[in-house]
Amino acid sequence: MALHFSRRELAERRRRACAGMVAAGLDGLLLFRQESMYYLTGYDTSGYSLFQGMYLGADGQLALCTRSADVGQARLTSVVEDVRIWRDREGANPAEDLRAMLADPAQEMYGLQICTEAGLPSGTIHPILARLEHLGWAESRWEEIDARAEGRPRRRYYRLTKDGAELARDALARATTPLSTVPGLRARPAGGLA
Repeated sequence: MALHFSRRELAERRRRACAGMVAAGLDGLLLFRQESMYYLTGYDTSGYSLFQGMYLGADGQLALCTRSADVGQARLTSVVEDVRIWRDREGANPAEDLRAMLADPAQEMYGLQICTEAGLPSGTIHPILARLEHLGWAESRWEEIDARAEGRPRRRYYRLTKDGAELARDALARATTPLSTVPGLRARPAGGLA
């Protein structure tokens, strides 16, 4: 399945949405309705019953968070390049990935510790940590040990930056707040959000 609209048309839709956000003083939009994702990016999915979220920043930044089973569909039917995988598992809560680091923002933790706290399988946290570092939310350092003497490899320790901890708290508060209380969002008669 290919794009149902031209890349140019989709880009123009996103440009208008971004201009509207700037005019309204919004930094970005979180999209959960499949119709909105389809309209702005062409993402054609049947993901009505499972969590999927898309972010469109006023600066044009675009990212999709979806299950691994839907990544191929996102790549085939949309212009979204930044597709992130939400691990669909029993009792999963995507906000927990970030919440694990918020328990004590100044505390350094290495990757396996963070995986354990977040309930994620080994090897899944490092792309998230790299993204947080790139955004300036987290920083890392390599431990200074003699790996041979310790009998294990060096560990890379991570911690949230001061700004990162504040931004993460704000993001989590918004993620667990009813949408009706988020400034800038208002219910429309059709039940969607404006």
